[in-house]
Amino acid sequence: GLGIPAEPLFRSSYPIKPEYEFKCPFIHNDYIEDRAFKELQAINLTEGEIFREPDFLWRVVENAQLKVEYIDMGEDFFGEYSYAEKTIYLNSREHNSGQIARERFTLAHELGHHFLHANILRQYNYTAADDQDTFNNAGSSNQQTRYFESQANKFASCLLMPGDLVMRYANKVMQQLNIHKGYVYDDAQYSPSKGLFNHHTALQFVESVANQFRVSKEAARFRLKELKLLREEKAPEKPLFMI
Repeated sequence: GLGIPAEPLFRSSYPIKPEYEFKCPFIHNDYIEDRAFKELQAINLTEGEIFREPDFLWRVVENAQLKVEYIDMGEDFFGEYSYAEKTIYLNSREHNSGQIARERFTLAHELGHHFLHANILRQYNYTAADDQDTFNNAGSSNQQTRYFESQANKFASCLLMPGDLVMRYANKVMQQLNIHKGYVYDDAQYSPSKGLFNHHTALQFVESVANQFRVSKEAARFRLKELKLLREEKAPEKPLFMI
Protein backbone atom coordinates (compact mmCIF):
# COMPACT_ATOMS: atom_id res chain seq x y z
CA GLY A 1 0.00 0.00 0.00
CA LEU A 2 0.99 3.61 -0.14
CA GLY A 3 1.72 5.51 3.03
CA ILE A 4 3.41 8.75 4.02
CA PRO A 5 6.68 8.06 5.84
CA ALA A 6 7.02 9.34 9.39
CA GLU A 7 9.89 11.55 8.28
CA PRO A 8 10.77 12.78 4.79
CA LEU A 9 13.12 10.31 3.13
CA PHE A 10 14.91 13.07 1.29
CA ARG A 11 14.97 16.84 0.83
CA SER A 12 13.13 17.75 -2.33
CA SER A 13 14.11 20.72 -4.47
CA TYR A 14 10.45 21.30 -5.37
CA PRO A 15 7.27 21.42 -3.26
CA ILE A 16 5.71 18.10 -2.35
CA LYS A 17 2.18 17.81 -3.70
CA PRO A 18 -0.58 17.55 -1.09
CA GLU A 19 -2.18 14.16 -0.45
CA TYR A 20 -5.64 15.22 -1.64
CA GLU A 21 -4.23 15.72 -5.15
CA PHE A 22 -2.89 12.18 -5.18
CA LYS A 23 -3.73 10.53 -8.49
CA CYS A 24 -2.62 7.23 -9.92
CA PRO A 25 -1.69 7.61 -13.59
CA PHE A 26 -3.59 5.43 -16.02
CA ILE A 27 -1.28 2.71 -17.33
CA HIS A 28 -2.66 0.36 -19.95
CA ASN A 29 -2.29 -3.35 -19.24
CA ASP A 30 -0.48 -3.83 -22.54
CA TYR A 31 2.16 -1.30 -21.46
CA ILE A 32 2.64 -3.10 -18.14
CA GLU A 33 3.01 -6.42 -19.95
CA ASP A 34 5.54 -4.93 -22.38
CA ARG A 35 7.49 -3.24 -19.59
CA ALA A 36 7.82 -6.47 -17.65
CA PHE A 37 8.99 -8.27 -20.81
CA LYS A 38 11.59 -5.55 -21.48
CA GLU A 39 13.03 -6.01 -18.00
CA LEU A 40 13.43 -9.72 -18.73
CA GLN A 41 15.07 -8.90 -22.05
CA ALA A 42 17.42 -6.48 -20.30
CA ILE A 43 18.96 -9.32 -18.28
CA ASN A 44 19.08 -11.63 -21.34
CA LEU A 45 16.86 -14.16 -19.62
CA THR A 46 16.15 -17.31 -21.60
CA GLU A 47 12.97 -19.36 -21.45
CA GLY A 48 14.78 -22.19 -19.72
CA GLU A 49 16.18 -19.90 -17.06
CA ILE A 50 12.71 -18.73 -16.07
CA PHE A 51 11.87 -22.34 -15.27
CA ARG A 52 15.24 -23.44 -13.87
CA GLU A 53 16.32 -20.36 -11.95
CA PRO A 54 13.69 -19.03 -9.54
CA ASP A 55 16.20 -16.40 -8.41
CA PHE A 56 16.22 -14.59 -11.76
CA LEU A 57 14.34 -11.73 -10.07
CA TRP A 58 17.54 -10.82 -8.27
CA ARG A 59 19.13 -10.18 -11.67
CA VAL A 60 16.31 -7.73 -12.38
CA VAL A 61 17.00 -6.05 -9.03
CA GLU A 62 20.72 -5.77 -9.80
CA ASN A 63 20.12 -4.45 -13.30
CA ALA A 64 17.80 -1.77 -11.86
CA GLN A 65 20.55 -0.82 -9.37
CA LEU A 66 18.27 -1.48 -6.44
CA LYS A 67 19.06 -2.95 -3.04
CA VAL A 68 17.08 -5.56 -1.14
CA GLU A 69 17.11 -5.74 2.64
CA TYR A 70 15.37 -8.14 4.98
CA ILE A 71 13.84 -6.59 8.08
CA ASP A 72 11.29 -7.74 10.64
CA MET A 73 8.08 -6.04 9.53
CA GLY A 74 5.80 -7.87 11.96
CA GLU A 75 3.03 -10.23 10.97
CA ASP A 76 1.03 -7.89 8.78
CA PHE A 77 3.43 -6.66 6.08
CA PHE A 78 5.16 -8.47 3.25
CA GLY A 79 7.38 -5.81 1.69
CA GLU A 80 8.03 -2.17 0.99
CA TYR A 81 9.57 -0.09 -1.79
CA SER A 82 11.46 3.09 -0.95
CA TYR A 83 12.06 5.25 -4.02
CA ALA A 84 14.40 7.60 -2.10
CA GLU A 85 16.65 4.80 -0.85
CA LYS A 86 16.28 2.73 -4.04
CA THR A 87 15.65 -0.18 -1.72
CA ILE A 88 13.11 -2.97 -1.52
CA TYR A 89 12.48 -4.22 1.99
CA LEU A 90 11.24 -7.78 2.45
CA ASN A 91 9.81 -9.16 5.66
CA SER A 92 12.38 -11.47 7.25
CA ARG A 93 9.55 -13.43 8.88
CA GLU A 94 8.22 -14.41 5.47
CA HIS A 95 11.72 -15.34 4.34
CA ASN A 96 12.40 -17.48 7.40
CA SER A 97 9.07 -19.27 7.07
CA GLY A 98 10.11 -20.62 3.67
CA GLN A 99 7.22 -19.06 1.77
CA ILE A 100 9.21 -18.91 -1.47
CA ALA A 101 6.27 -18.29 -3.83
CA ARG A 102 4.94 -15.54 -1.53
CA GLU A 103 8.37 -13.89 -1.29
CA ARG A 104 8.94 -14.01 -5.05
CA PHE A 105 5.58 -12.38 -5.74
CA THR A 106 6.27 -9.71 -3.11
CA LEU A 107 9.63 -8.91 -4.68
CA ALA A 108 8.09 -8.75 -8.16
CA HIS A 109 5.26 -6.54 -6.82
CA GLU A 110 7.72 -4.08 -5.28
CA LEU A 111 9.65 -4.06 -8.56
CA GLY A 112 6.36 -3.07 -10.15
CA HIS A 113 6.17 -0.04 -7.87
CA HIS A 114 9.72 0.86 -8.92
CA PHE A 115 9.29 0.56 -12.67
CA LEU A 116 5.77 1.98 -12.84
CA HIS A 117 5.45 4.40 -9.94
CA ALA A 118 8.82 5.80 -8.84
CA ASN A 119 8.24 9.25 -10.32
CA ILE A 120 4.74 9.66 -8.95
CA LEU A 121 5.78 8.40 -5.52
CA ARG A 122 8.56 10.99 -5.51
CA GLN A 123 6.13 13.79 -6.27
CA TYR A 124 4.01 12.97 -3.24
CA ASN A 125 6.86 11.87 -0.96
CA TYR A 126 5.22 8.47 -0.56
CA THR A 127 6.70 5.08 0.08
CA ALA A 128 4.95 1.81 -0.73
CA ALA A 129 4.38 -0.73 2.05
CA ASP A 130 2.33 -3.80 1.22
CA ASP A 131 0.32 -6.23 3.32
CA GLN A 132 -2.31 -8.88 2.55
CA ASP A 133 -5.06 -6.30 2.05
CA THR A 134 -3.11 -4.20 -0.44
CA PHE A 135 -2.11 -7.27 -2.44
CA ASN A 136 -5.83 -7.94 -2.72
CA ASN A 137 -6.39 -4.32 -3.80
CA ALA A 138 -8.57 -3.66 -0.75
CA GLY A 139 -6.13 -1.96 1.58
CA SER A 140 -7.47 1.56 1.32
CA SER A 141 -10.72 3.42 0.90
CA ASN A 142 -8.79 5.57 -1.57
CA GLN A 143 -9.57 4.29 -5.06
CA GLN A 144 -6.33 5.80 -6.37
CA THR A 145 -4.34 3.68 -3.94
CA ARG A 146 -6.12 0.56 -5.14
CA TYR A 147 -5.18 1.44 -8.71
CA PHE A 148 -1.51 1.55 -7.69
CA GLU A 149 -1.71 -1.87 -6.10
CA SER A 150 -3.57 -3.39 -9.03
CA GLN A 151 -0.90 -2.13 -11.42
CA ALA A 152 1.93 -3.51 -9.25
CA ASN A 153 0.16 -6.87 -9.07
CA LYS A 154 -0.24 -6.90 -12.84
CA PHE A 155 3.47 -6.17 -13.31
CA ALA A 156 4.43 -8.95 -10.88
CA SER A 157 2.19 -11.41 -12.68
CA CYS A 158 3.70 -10.54 -16.08
CA LEU A 159 7.27 -10.65 -14.77
CA LEU A 160 6.89 -14.06 -13.15
CA MET A 161 4.61 -15.54 -15.80
CA PRO A 162 5.34 -14.03 -19.25
CA GLY A 163 2.27 -14.38 -21.43
CA ASP A 164 3.83 -16.24 -24.36
CA LEU A 165 5.49 -18.79 -22.08
CA VAL A 166 2.31 -19.37 -20.11
CA MET A 167 0.36 -19.88 -23.33
CA ARG A 168 2.84 -22.42 -24.68
CA TYR A 169 3.15 -24.34 -21.44
CA ALA A 170 -0.60 -24.27 -20.83
CA ASN A 171 -1.21 -25.75 -24.28
CA LYS A 172 1.11 -28.65 -23.45
CA VAL A 173 -0.73 -29.30 -20.20
CA MET A 174 -4.11 -29.15 -21.96
CA GLN A 175 -2.93 -31.76 -24.45
CA GLN A 176 -1.93 -34.01 -21.56
CA LEU A 177 -5.38 -33.46 -20.04
CA ASN A 178 -7.01 -34.28 -23.39
CA ILE A 179 -8.45 -30.78 -23.74
CA HIS A 180 -8.55 -29.39 -27.28
CA LYS A 181 -10.71 -26.28 -27.13
CA GLY A 182 -7.87 -23.97 -26.06
CA TYR A 183 -9.01 -23.33 -22.50
CA VAL A 184 -10.12 -25.13 -19.35
CA TYR A 185 -13.54 -24.87 -17.73
CA ASP A 186 -13.68 -24.48 -13.97
CA ASP A 187 -17.26 -25.43 -13.20
CA ALA A 188 -19.25 -28.31 -11.78
CA GLN A 189 -19.85 -30.20 -15.04
CA TYR A 190 -18.80 -33.83 -15.32
CA SER A 191 -16.60 -34.72 -18.28
CA PRO A 192 -17.13 -38.37 -19.35
CA SER A 193 -14.03 -38.32 -21.58
CA LYS A 194 -11.78 -37.52 -18.62
CA GLY A 195 -13.81 -39.25 -15.95
CA LEU A 196 -13.54 -36.13 -13.79
CA PHE A 197 -15.51 -33.06 -12.95
CA ASN A 198 -14.24 -29.99 -14.78
CA HIS A 199 -13.36 -28.39 -11.45
CA HIS A 200 -10.95 -31.21 -10.62
CA THR A 201 -9.33 -30.91 -14.04
CA ALA A 202 -9.00 -27.16 -13.54
CA LEU A 203 -7.26 -27.74 -10.20
CA GLN A 204 -4.71 -29.99 -11.92
CA PHE A 205 -4.24 -27.40 -14.64
CA VAL A 206 -3.66 -24.54 -12.19
CA GLU A 207 -1.35 -26.58 -9.98
CA SER A 208 0.80 -27.64 -12.92
CA VAL A 209 1.25 -24.03 -14.09
CA ALA A 210 1.92 -22.84 -10.53
CA ASN A 211 4.64 -25.46 -10.05
CA GLN A 212 6.26 -24.74 -13.40
CA PHE A 213 6.50 -20.98 -12.81
CA ARG A 214 7.12 -21.28 -9.06
CA VAL A 215 4.18 -19.13 -8.04
CA SER A 216 1.22 -19.71 -5.76
CA LYS A 217 -1.89 -21.39 -7.08
CA GLU A 218 -3.77 -18.13 -6.50
CA ALA A 219 -1.30 -16.21 -8.69
CA ALA A 220 -1.41 -18.90 -11.39
CA ARG A 221 -5.21 -18.91 -11.39
CA PHE A 222 -5.32 -15.13 -11.74
CA ARG A 223 -2.91 -15.17 -14.69
CA LEU A 224 -4.66 -18.06 -16.46
CA LYS A 225 -8.02 -16.31 -16.15
CA GLU A 226 -6.47 -13.09 -17.40
CA LEU A 227 -5.14 -14.90 -20.47
CA LYS A 228 -8.55 -16.57 -20.94
CA LEU A 229 -6.97 -20.00 -20.52
CA LEU A 230 -9.18 -20.70 -17.50
CA ARG A 231 -12.87 -19.87 -17.62
CA GLU A 232 -15.63 -20.17 -15.06
CA GLU A 233 -18.64 -20.46 -17.33
CA LYS A 234 -21.70 -22.07 -15.81
CA ALA A 235 -23.50 -24.97 -17.45
CA PRO A 236 -27.21 -24.43 -18.14
CA GLU A 237 -29.44 -25.94 -15.48
CA LYS A 238 -31.58 -27.71 -18.09
CA PRO A 239 -30.79 -28.94 -21.62
CA LEU A 240 -31.52 -26.35 -24.25
CA PHE A 241 -33.10 -29.01 -26.46
CA MET A 242 -33.58 -32.72 -26.53
CA ILE A 243 -32.53 -35.12 -29.29
